[in-house]
Amino acid sequence: MSSFEVPQVRDLPGNGAGPVFLEPWHAEAFSLVVTLHRQGAFGWNEWVELFSDTLRDVPAESGESVESAHYRRWLLTLESIVARKRLASVEEMTQRKEEWRHAYLHTPHGEPMELRRPPAAIELHESQHHSHAAHPAPIAVSPSRHSGTV
Repeated sequence: MSSFEVPQVRDLPGNGAGPVFLEPWHAEAFSLVVTLHRQGAFGWNEWVELFSDTLRDVPAESGESVESAHYRRWLLTLESIVARKRLASVEEMTQRKEEWRHAYLHTPHGEPMELRRPPAAIELHESQHHSHAAHPAPIAVSPSRHSGTV
């Protein structure tokens, strides 16, 4: 018998051999939850209750696939429980998301992504710390091109 048993999760895409993930981040989000549970960060019943709340309260987005909606809500629940258990602060999670976004946008296709704290993340982190802004301000705003007619 294997020393690792994945808790049963209803509606998880899979085949007879186990879960099947459509995107790499789906597998990573799933494995993070299982790993945190195995390390004792939270009980499985607590996870199921919070994830059920998210499924109930956060609807699928228009045109979103069942799998994408499932893992988007899985990730929202993961972020929520990490913040609730103080495993990472909201600021730390925001910074890490910015690092991933920066790496994604600046890594050539086919190359491995390398996480680095970009200068913008430092400025974003400091501006959020001082202004308590939930979202960064727009980088640029263009005036509308109004022809003068209504």
